[in-house]
Amino acid sequence: MPRSPSSSAQAAREALAVLSARCGWHPAKTTRIQHGDAQPTAADIRAWCTACGAAR
Repeated sequence: MPRSPSSSAQAAREALAVLSARCGWHPAKTTRIQHGDAQPTAADIRAWCTACGAAR
C-alpha cells in the first residue's frame, strides 16, 4: 500500500533529524541551512557526507 503524502513528509523529517544528530547539530542549525538562512561550511558538508556514508 502506498504511503500517504503526510506520512512520507513525516518520514523525511525524521530522517533529517537523524542525520542532523549524527552530525552533532542542533535541529535549528539544520533548519537554517535547509531554508537558506545560513550557508553550510565546508566542515558542515564533510560532516553531512560522513553521516550519509558517502566516500571521499
